[in-house]
Amino acid sequence: MACDFFVVVTARFRILYVFVLMELGRRRILYCNVTDHPGAEWTLQQLREALPGDHPFRFLIYDRDSIFSLELDRGVAAMGVRVLRTPPERPKQMPFASVWWERSAGSA
Repeated sequence: MACDFFVVVTARFRILYVFVLMELGRRRILYCNVTDHPGAEWTLQQLREALPGDHPFRFLIYDRDSIFSLELDRGVAAMGVRVLRTPPERPKQMPFASVWWERSAGSA
């Protein structure tokens, strides 16, 4: 799996953050939600809601954004999922969600 946040500006110029969790094998969106104040605690709750107790997933990839804190790493590990972070010298190495987002926005 991979997860990321995207910024959306509403018609009234309000900034919202869209959290997307994607299964990489089938490039299927497993879960998404929106908030105006993202944080590690909120993100962990989204992952808890998205993944049932008997989920088959072993890895979760995310970048080095400050939202993805050590607290979040511990919470993800408690769900039996290993965290894989993108390397610091390759900040654009996780194109999965970005490609989906661009294609979805272009077809609207």
